[in-house]
Amino acid sequence: MTKLGRRQELFFEERLSDKFSTKEGDVKREDLFDKLELKDDGVSGEGLAGERVESFIGLDHFQRLAVESRSRIVLVKAGPGTGKTMTLTHRIAYLIENRGVEPERILALTFTNQAALEMKERLKGLVKDKAERIQISTVHSFCMKMLRDILGSERALRIIDVETGGYLLKEILAEADDVKLNQALSLIRRAKMFLVKPEDVAGRGDFPGWFYEAYFRYQSLLDAEGLLDFDDLIFKMVELL
Repeated sequence: MTKLGRRQELFFEERLSDKFSTKEGDVKREDLFDKLELKDDGVSGEGLAGERVESFIGLDHFQRLAVESRSRIVLVKAGPGTGKTMTLTHRIAYLIENRGVEPERILALTFTNQAALEMKERLKGLVKDKAERIQISTVHSFCMKMLRDILGSERALRIIDVETGGYLLKEILAEADDVKLNQALSLIRRAKMFLVKPEDVAGRGDFPGWFYEAYFRYQSLLDAEGLLDFDDLIFKMVELL
């Protein structure tokens, strides 16, 4: 029997050999559920035949492990079309129906509007009217809402699109050709994705020397005009937190 402690993590990675690599060694798919047992704060076999699990028909063993895990953090790593959305929506339904979590206490974030709508529809089929009480949105929409609540003024959140950002950058880099402009925009997105401010760019080896001035002038222009680009939504939210 394999037992893992409170702070230990278990990751599964599917192999062509139909084995899964764990920190306890390679485990065959068919043997996994005979060998795996976690303490109460982790995955457990308890509840798999519970009174409300019948609504989760269609999940495979690994999806049910993720759905019914008692861990505070559950990481699901899988490729396209493998049932990630189904697993996540069933996880939410399980928390509501089996664990007594109030729908208002659940926040579900996605990266696209289409995924958010799909999640809402699936949850309506699982928890009926309770789905309307769950906060489901894209990451950027949620950050925009929170920033407006925190800053207390919609005027402080004038969002520009990528095209407008490119136009502003072209004013700054008047002599640059389209290749350099596109490179600059890509580097700005990369810097903001990794929460790197203009003043932190200078001297870093992962950005070209000319980029500091372009990034600094671009961000200074946005700040002076009270503008945010799309990548600022997450960046500013992290700063405020």
